[in-house]
Amino acid sequence: MTRNNVLDNLINPNINDSYEAISDGLKRRRLVLFLGDCQVDYNGRASSFLDWGQRLVVAKEDGSILIHKPTGYDAVNWQPPGGIIRSKLKENIVVIETSRIHPNEILMIYVRKFFSITSMKLLDEAPLDMHLSEAQLYEAINLQPDLIEDGLKILSNQRHMSHGFADFTGTDKSGKYVIVEVKRKKATLDSVKQLDKYVSELRSNTANIRGILAAPEITLEADNLAKSLSLDFRQIDLKESSKLIRKTSNSGQTRLDSNL
Repeated sequence: MTRNNVLDNLINPNINDSYEAISDGLKRRRLVLFLGDCQVDYNGRASSFLDWGQRLVVAKEDGSILIHKPTGYDAVNWQPPGGIIRSKLKENIVVIETSRIHPNEILMIYVRKFFSITSMKLLDEAPLDMHLSEAQLYEAINLQPDLIEDGLKILSNQRHMSHGFADFTGTDKSGKYVIVEVKRKKATLDSVKQLDKYVSELRSNTANIRGILAAPEITLEADNLAKSLSLDFRQIDLKESSKLIRKTSNSGQTRLDSNL
C-alpha cells in the first residue's frame, strides 16, 4: 500500500496543523473531508454569502467541492468537477479557494476552527447498477421515447382501456398509432396477452395500429406468441434508462447561486 492510500485523520488540530493537512491533501489529489467553523463567499453567475457556522466540507480529487449544513441532504453550495482548489493561511484563517474559468466563478471558504480533518486516496472503479422502479422507467421513456424505438412519439400515458390501462400510446416514425406495454422485468405470456387485448380493442376502429411490448428480455414462449399475433418486442436497456434518470437527477440539483 502506498503512502497516498493511508488514511490521515486529525481531531481538533491547531490552525497551523490544519493548514498543512488541508494543503497536503489537496496537493496530492486526495479526498479531503473536514468539519469546521467556516464562512462561505461565492461570486460568479450570481453571488451568495453564508456567514460563520459549523459545517461539513468535502473536496474531491476531481476538483469538485460540497458544503453541507447540519441538516438536509443537499449541499448548501457546491462546485462541479474541473475546478482548481487552492489553500492558504492568512491571519489564523485557512482560506480554501475553488475557481473555474468556464463559467468564470470563484468559491471562497474561510475556516477559523477545524474539529476534524480526514484525507485519503480512495479507490473505487465499480459501476453503479441502478435498479429502476416502474415509475422511473416510465419517466425515462417519457424523456426519451427512442429508448424503445427510433422515431417513437408519446401521445398519452396510462390510457384507460376496457381491460386495464395501456402504459403508453403514440405514433411510430411512419405515423402508425402504437400501444406500448412496458415491463421492468422479463416479459411473459401474460404480458403478451395483456397487450393483445389492448390492441384488439382499438383495432376494430383503427386498422393501422401496432402493439409494442418493451422489456429487458422476453421468454421464448412469449416471443413466439407475440410474433404469431403480429406484436413487436423491443428490448429496453435498463442501464441506458438508469443513466438518463441519473443525468436528469444530477442536472436538477439546485445550487444556491442558481436561485439568486
